[in-house]
Amino acid sequence: IIDGAEYVLLDDMTIRGGRNCTHSILVKDGKGIRIRNCDISGWGREGVQNFERLDYDHRFGAGNGSYVDRDGNPINLDPAIDIREGACEVVVERCFIHDPVSRSVSWYYHHPEGPNAVLMGCPKNSTVLRNNDFIGSDRHLWNDAVEGLHNFERHGGFNRDADVYGNFMIFANDDCIELDGGQRNVRCYDNRFESALVGVSVQGCMVGPSFVFNNWFTGMGEEFGIYGQTVKTGGGLHGAD
Repeated sequence: IIDGAEYVLLDDMTIRGGRNCTHSILVKDGKGIRIRNCDISGWGREGVQNFERLDYDHRFGAGNGSYVDRDGNPINLDPAIDIREGACEVVVERCFIHDPVSRSVSWYYHHPEGPNAVLMGCPKNSTVLRNNDFIGSDRHLWNDAVEGLHNFERHGGFNRDADVYGNFMIFANDDCIELDGGQRNVRCYDNRFESALVGVSVQGCMVGPSFVFNNWFTGMGEEFGIYGQTVKTGGGLHGAD
């Protein structure tokens, strides 16, 4: 946990999470934090799919748990790197994040819930994700490889002044990346997105401007071949209703 520190460098670390660890690195409050050249896997909670709890409340973006831990608690928002509201100027670069303990369910059953490589919890500003590999698998699919909180709030997601480039994100049952939220001067370019329901979501652009360009999308579709919008702006498969 990084809380209240400034100018911290985590470099060339191999991190293997414990069975009950919901994240590997939490940046709760800090400035000038750089996480680079790290190999992160094995975090999160073991769980099972619960076919009796498939309800989902779209008002709050959460369900009652279609994938639950041994105590019946919903498994969701379990990121390798968790970047929260007090953080600013956080850089994640050249990291290999893969193989969480848990997995996500398909839209075939329920709105996906499950692990993320990175969770953007509305940091203050200036987040950079560059040249990373966020690699799910057939056995350990992401919910979103990069997920944001408060998608329809002005401070939500990456909030403001962010760059996402040179990354490879693959195997997600929902989005490869959610940019939803404030999206004030948020740029997403030169990335490769593959094997997901949605490549990039920008549907919650509450302030803007947001820029998505020069990205490569290939082999789209989640684990059962269900696919949505390559770039999601809201509404149905082909855009807003």
